[in-house]
Amino acid sequence: MPPFLVKTRDTLIPYILWLFLSILATVTAQKSYQLLMLLSHYWLTSSWRPLSWNQATLTGLSRFYLLLLGILWLAYVMLAEQYLQRGRQTQQLQSHFRHLFLPNILLYVTSYLTFWLLS
Repeated sequence: MPPFLVKTRDTLIPYILWLFLSILATVTAQKSYQLLMLLSHYWLTSSWRPLSWNQATLTGLSRFYLLLLGILWLAYVMLAEQYLQRGRQTQQLQSHFRHLFLPNILLYVTSYLTFWLLS
């Protein structure tokens, strides 16, 4: 393989993995948001809710959850890109990808199963 293709491949692979992790993080955030909204609905319809809270409170909680998950997503995506680049430089890209992929997929599976069991 010509040297310029090797350098191009070594540069593109971390960005392709980063794009995959970003998409997975988006799907995980969306599933986590659904779970948080379901739990909030259960909490607001239970006897444990604060007296002044009602169903309209879900609007504020929804915006707060979106803001929180958006900030977490942005931080994850930025740190993932930096971590994958460091993995490329130290020739440990697979290990660094695994460290980013496994917690993300575990959070997705946990959110999905909890949402499925509660709804």
